[in-house]
Amino acid sequence: MGRVNFLLLMMGFLVNVFASQMPAWVNNPDLEGNIGSVGIVKEMKNKRKQHYIAKKLAIASLQERKRVIMESSVEKNDKEFISKIKQSSSHFNNYEVVEKAKYSDGENYYVWVVIKK
Repeated sequence: MGRVNFLLLMMGFLVNVFASQMPAWVNNPDLEGNIGSVGIVKEMKNKRKQHYIAKKLAIASLQERKRVIMESSVEKNDKEFISKIKQSSSHFNNYEVVEKAKYSDGENYYVWVVIKK
């Protein structure tokens, strides 16, 4: 009887694991050709605050990516490369950041933001 209970318990566990799979964008915020980022916070009682903080973290991550692009342009001496980087970073400035999706796995809350094309 112990083995049957163990097998039933494991089957229930596997069903829960597969039912709660994270969306692809959690691990790949640049999904579908987007330039994106994910903000992650622990679940909170105050859902408005939780959403606000997760979204701000995602936007801050996008800003950090922009900073890295700009710093890499300073480190390179190739004029053509610098020109391309400046063009891409100016495009980065001209786009609006929009919330694309949100997800909760029960422990963490995720917000996906992308640069609107």
